[in-house]
Amino acid sequence: MRRRQFLLQTAGLAGTTAALGLTGCSASKDVKLHLLVASYDKSIGASLSDQWDAVAAAFEKQHAGIRIELERVSYTKIDKTLAQRVEEGRAPDIAQSNIFAPYAEDGRLYDMSQLFDIATQADFIRSFTDAGTVRDATYGVPFLASTPRLFYNKELFRRARISGAPTSWDELRASAQALKAIGVKTPYGLQLGPEAAEDEALSWLLAAGGGYTSELAEYDFVKPENVEALTWLRDELVAEGWRVPTP
Repeated sequence: MRRRQFLLQTAGLAGTTAALGLTGCSASKDVKLHLLVASYDKSIGASLSDQWDAVAAAFEKQHAGIRIELERVSYTKIDKTLAQRVEEGRAPDIAQSNIFAPYAEDGRLYDMSQLFDIATQADFIRSFTDAGTVRDATYGVPFLASTPRLFYNKELFRRARISGAPTSWDELRASAQALKAIGVKTPYGLQLGPEAAEDEALSWLLAAGGGYTSELAEYDFVKPENVEALTWLRDELVAEGWRVPTP
């Protein structure tokens, strides 16, 4: 078999990301495909890991002579594991990860046009597909995404005499102040912890008209809008104690 990988990238505006890598094989019997996937704990969707067995079994049933060798790695280690395997020359045939661009630039990956017909390519959500594109070729194939959400306790809002969900940063801060005043220990759960902090940060940057990249699609972290967003977050929400103790 001539080995060449591709990656499937999970893309979202501010959601979980995941990537898969695949080896191309010549048509033959008794082919084994090594599938490396992320394993999640119960708090963030263990059922996703469980579904891989069913996917592998269904594929093997439809493709006689091809066997799927499934390997699960903790989602916190999946990127490092994939990079190590590639460096050692033991790249999996299919791998789920957050990273695909370096492998695409090294010529290791198939692009989407080599893997799917036009109808299938058109069926993907455009913004997700764009996030997996490098130099006009899509290597990161959408696989999963999560949606950030703001939810609130209606009873606590009633007791604090807050009329409804905040629709601006100032209203968010005012709501947090009102909740603190009635004894709510943690008025706002700022999600800047070990899980997907980059997604939470991006939502704040986008709200101020910023983001991680410039109009030329180059990284630009210090644009004025980003500075404005993070300065407000630091001074008006974090410093004042309206969020979790260790965001």
